[in-house]
Amino acid sequence: MDFNFSSEQEQLRDTVNRLIEREYEFNKQRHAIIHSQPGYSEKVWQSMADIGLLGIGIEEAHGGFGGNAVDTMIVMEVLGAGLVVEPYLATVVLGANLIRLAGSDSQKSSLLPQVVDGKLKLAFAHSEAGARYNLSQVSSVARKDQNGYELNGEKIVVLHGDCADKLIVSAKDGNDIALFLVDKNAKGIKLIGYKTIDNQCGANIRFDNVRVDSAAIFPGNAIKAIEHASDIANAALVAEAVGAMGALQKATLEYLKTR
Repeated sequence: MDFNFSSEQEQLRDTVNRLIEREYEFNKQRHAIIHSQPGYSEKVWQSMADIGLLGIGIEEAHGGFGGNAVDTMIVMEVLGAGLVVEPYLATVVLGANLIRLAGSDSQKSSLLPQVVDGKLKLAFAHSEAGARYNLSQVSSVARKDQNGYELNGEKIVVLHGDCADKLIVSAKDGNDIALFLVDKNAKGIKLIGYKTIDNQCGANIRFDNVRVDSAAIFPGNAIKAIEHASDIANAALVAEAVGAMGALQKATLEYLKTR
């Protein structure tokens, strides 16, 4: 088995490296970014869109550049080395994959091109208190009526939930779990944003009688999509950790050489 990267993958890694070296100098640019009001850089986010990073894993039919989990891990490793705080995992790795796996054709064609262009940021509102990493444990409820659905429940540690334009929310629809696309500013949403220990942005979000129409539900198998997207995200997080460890090792060796 060949574990070497292809020439295209090497080029991808070099492209991301150049972006981070230019836009994310650790003690100056990154410091300013994490202390800014949104907690990430719109400039860097748009630069990611301009060089195609937001289209990794999204089909060409929807404006993306295709690619597989390895391509995503290459990007995440470089982002980890720079301790980048932009909402890449939340939007591209989790959000776009949930749309790809469970969304309708019309949802894919309307939402995914906006992700690629950097115009739509997503957050996956799924974790709940007491779930303890059980992906199928959901207490939030979606009640259907003639006008659509009414959502009630509370989600915790929603990665980049405070800066997302849309939330992908899991809720029980009868005995099944369903996924809904919800505007972050919809009436009945109460959001408390905060910084996580690694200077990412998190949020706890409460839904009190939040109204969504029937077009907001994803028609695909929600739990299978959640499990698959979570597997991709976990692999991406491992790659991010490898990148951070590699940068730390390099800095340590440089320090020891000057002792």
